[in-house]
Amino acid sequence: MQITMSNSSNNIYANEGSEIEVGCEVDCGNPPGTLDWVRDEYIVLKTKTCHNTTFISTRIKSSRSDHMTTLTCIANNSYDQLEMNITIYLNLLPQVHMRAEPSSVFEEESKLTIFCITETNTFPVNIQWLFEGNIIQEENSDVLYIDKVNRNQFGQYSCRATNRVGSGQANINITVRYKPYLQKNESNPKLFKAVINYPTHVDVMIQSFPRPECSWTDTNGGKLAIIKVAEIRADVFAVSSTIMLQKESQFGLYGIRARNLYGSIDIKINLVSRVVSIHPLNISCNVSSTIELECFLTINDSSNWKSLWLHSIKGNKLEERPGITLGNKSTLTIAFCDYRDIGDYTCTWSSKNKIYSSTHQATVAVFGSPILASRNVYRQTGESVLLRVKFYSVPEPISIVWLENDKRLHLNRSSLMRTIVAFKISNTEVIVDGFSSNLLLEEPISYDNQFSCQVTNEYGYMDVLFEERMLIGSIKDGNTITKIVQTTTLSKSNTSSLKPAGYTDEPTHTSTGTLTNDQIYIVICGVVLVILFIVVTVFIKNQIRINQIHKRADRQTVVPVVSLQYQERERSSDLPDVPQRNIENPEYEEIHSIPIEVETEEYLTPEHDSSKSGSDSSIERQYLELGPPHTYEEISLSRRELHVYSTGGDMHE
Repeated sequence: MQITMSNSSNNIYANEGSEIEVGCEVDCGNPPGTLDWVRDEYIVLKTKTCHNTTFISTRIKSSRSDHMTTLTCIANNSYDQLEMNITIYLNLLPQVHMRAEPSSVFEEESKLTIFCITETNTFPVNIQWLFEGNIIQEENSDVLYIDKVNRNQFGQYSCRATNRVGSGQANINITVRYKPYLQKNESNPKLFKAVINYPTHVDVMIQSFPRPECSWTDTNGGKLAIIKVAEIRADVFAVSSTIMLQKESQFGLYGIRARNLYGSIDIKINLVSRVVSIHPLNISCNVSSTIELECFLTINDSSNWKSLWLHSIKGNKLEERPGITLGNKSTLTIAFCDYRDIGDYTCTWSSKNKIYSSTHQATVAVFGSPILASRNVYRQTGESVLLRVKFYSVPEPISIVWLENDKRLHLNRSSLMRTIVAFKISNTEVIVDGFSSNLLLEEPISYDNQFSCQVTNEYGYMDVLFEERMLIGSIKDGNTITKIVQTTTLSKSNTSSLKPAGYTDEPTHTSTGTLTNDQIYIVICGVVLVILFIVVTVFIKNQIRINQIHKRADRQTVVPVVSLQYQERERSSDLPDVPQRNIENPEYEEIHSIPIEVETEEYLTPEHDSSKSGSDSSIERQYLELGPPHTYEEISLSRRELHVYSTGGDMHE
């Protein structure tokens, strides 16, 4: 008995999943025997009776478990048993496993790491990541990192590994715990039309995990039903209820709050009247074209009703416009529209005893070339200058170009950003969304140069010129330089220019910048000179005052004896009760001079009698310099008899 293999080798190489056929030919001899294919020594795959030369084969569908499996061909009769082994080697498909850290369930804003683990003996292996069946681009490593997971990343992640044999894939479900949110297609507030005394069904779709609890917040007076929360899928819920209004004042906003363990959301429900409706609610107008808004009054008898339209921008009421009324329809025509027609329009119907207003507004957008709002010049530190242009543009600008003397400047010196701009419409200042572009000139510039900014959108362009007067008209103010910038006033009738009504967004229409070192030096010198002037002025005033005090001191004098004689004579007539003494032999008493301060008062000076005193002009001048009357009183009160003598000559009485 002899075994002859049909395979050229005792090893078979194949790809996982392929079909493998093995054969065995045996010269059985005599007596006849049996032929068997056996797997792993005990699993019989096929059996056949052996007569003379017999061939036996078998087919197997290879799987991962067949890798390195041994198949044995056994020939057996009553005298002998022969065996021949064949080993199967498979090129394996990638077997993929996934693991999430720290867990597959976590809170929003957490960090997520997903590992893709592959097992195979055939390389290379290419990795591809998928989310909800969609390929995640530019991710081909075996680890997926997400720094901050949000609610939109809630779902199934897949890792697909591919080699030359084929592909293997594994999935993992990531659950994100997050507070309630409105679904993308939902608006807030959400609009519902209502009729008084009829229930109005309201509903809204929210995303939340886990399930939220809902309650009413703002009621506005209507009757409210219980709020129902129905699960659509694990993190999507339908929130619904019913509101019934009983009077006109109950139209407006109602609120629902949805809350779970991780936060809450306030949902606004806006109930508007079906009695007054506006069409369309959103409309756009190309500049210089005409549009129409329609307002309908839904009542049985619409006669004797008048309509009025109110134009406003972000709550700022601008003007009232009459509509053309035909039956229950009012039409507002906006002709030759420009940026001053943007905003919201509300329709009101009124009769003698009733007023109905639309509880929803029509919004008008105007498409046209960019509109200048303000232009400013700022002096920066040193020699640098900043030019700024603010403008309104719908649609958005597609290019910003700065020029110096009509030559384009480098783009890296300019910038564009979103901001708010101000316009004056119907004598009311309003704020709208706009844009701002800056140009920084760092090197010294010549004021003879002209700078301009060109802003372009799909409808045209705006060219803003910074004239020479704007660059050299600076006003120095302390350690800052103030620049006054003005724009041209635009009236509705003047359509040749689309510049706004003289508004710059800075409240004082100024811009400031720090001074150079030379300018600071000049300011300091000026301050020092002012201080020196004040010090000198104070010093001079003090000197004048001191001199006046010295002059007063010099006027202090000794009372002349002649004057004393005159005083005593005058006083003696007033003192009859004083006994007279013999003056032929007087007793002399030395009288010392009394210093008298001269006050700046109006003195009582008696008239001088030269016949009595016999004094010369010098004596008269001394008398005229005597002190005030109170000095005379002090001397007279001494009650002493006064005798006067002269040592320099005869005394004249």
